[in-house]
Amino acid sequence: MAEVLFWCAALFLVHTYFLYPVILFALDGVEQLLANLRFMQRGRELAPVRAQGALPRVSLIVAAYNEAACIAEKVKNSLALDYPADRFEVLIGSDGSTDGTNEIVRGVADRRVRLSTAPRAGKTSVLNRCIPMATGDVVVLSDANTMIDPAAVQKLVRHFEDPEVGVVCGKRGAVMGANGGLYAIRRTLFTALPPSTIVDDFVIPLRILENGFKVVYEPEALAHEETTEDYGQEFGRRARIAAGNFQSLGMVPGLLSPAAGFRAFAFWSHKLLRWCAPR
Repeated sequence: MAEVLFWCAALFLVHTYFLYPVILFALDGVEQLLANLRFMQRGRELAPVRAQGALPRVSLIVAAYNEAACIAEKVKNSLALDYPADRFEVLIGSDGSTDGTNEIVRGVADRRVRLSTAPRAGKTSVLNRCIPMATGDVVVLSDANTMIDPAAVQKLVRHFEDPEVGVVCGKRGAVMGANGGLYAIRRTLFTALPPSTIVDDFVIPLRILENGFKVVYEPEALAHEETTEDYGQEFGRRARIAAGNFQSLGMVPGLLSPAAGFRAFAFWSHKLLRWCAPR
């Protein structure tokens, strides 16, 4: 029995670190080949043309707790993004800030900037409060200390022309989560998170993926964030993420079932098996 368990574990390790990437590479190649064949059959004149409709309204939401040191720069960076001013707003959700963050935001004269305040209750409470009150069709989520490249929002938003896309941050339907520093979702697909949620930027995309929408990657949507040199703080952050990963299992049970098809296969292969692997 011990030998069987050993070889099963070894096979799972080989699958998650070698076989699964090979399978993705092969599927991507097949998809590209089929796309090329369809293009050749229809001819260049019948190739699909990208729609040029009006850009959707966008709400940039930033959860902030005592961010006086960087919030002014964040707001300035947000207002400088290359997106039509009449279709863009910045919503700062203050989580009980006491260091002057609220006063700095209130002092911004640009009417595109809104402030939502409430007693401290955690980032999840800020998202549950601010996303429903956003006016944008697309919600871009970002951290207060993350500076966004001017063209990033347009790069993210263009993917929502596909009605099957629910989140933009990673590649194809095999992507499982997002980077909390910068990602976008359809506002109507957001559902309130349990107050105890640890890694919201993982659970939000997973829930949308579980509901059958795509999570895609935009490599040209860039953002920059200072890294910490405090190893104790970094260890605490990674421990929190690990705990949040396992917590998420109870929030997206549909992705554990084979009935979810490739989404479940990707979740097991890319996430669950790696979490159980030795470090």
